[in-house]
Parts: sequence; structure tokens; C-alpha cells
Amino acid sequence: MERRFADKIALVTGATTEIGEATAGRFATESQTRCTTKIP
Repeated sequence: MERRFADKIALVTGATTEIGEATAGRFATESQTRCTTKIP
């Protein structure tokens, strides 16, 4: 798998719901690092 996002940081807003979660998951598969949080 191509690691286009290796050594990069991506901030995905809404990462705990719907499309934000899918986007964060995609970044995680390509960079192997993931941190998600929900701010009330």
C-alpha cells in the first residue's frame, strides 16, 4: 500500500461521525497513526 501521508499530520474535524470517521480511517490506513477525539 502506498503511504502518501507518511510523516504528515492531518486534522479531520468531525472524526467521530459519518464522513469524518471514514476520512480519518482512510488517513489511518495510509499513515498507520490515528488519534480521534470528540469535543462536546
